[in-house]
Amino acid sequence: MSQDAEWRCTECSKLLGVLQHKRIHLRFAGGHQYLVALPVSTVCRRCGVLNEAPEELVSRRSHGTHGSHG
Repeated sequence: MSQDAEWRCTECSKLLGVLQHKRIHLRFAGGHQYLVALPVSTVCRRCGVLNEAPEELVSRRSHGTHGSHG
């Protein structure tokens, strides 16, 4: 998956989620996983900053950029 498809905190760059088929895949400690539709927002677990997934995340992914998920 493309690095463009990663949703990261605007303050500390912690990975918040990954775009998968126009939805954001969220994973949490303890094995909890969610697929959520855009728009979505969350508070970063590391630094506490409120983040909203940018709409351009979907448009970048839909242009066929591929790579590895890190």
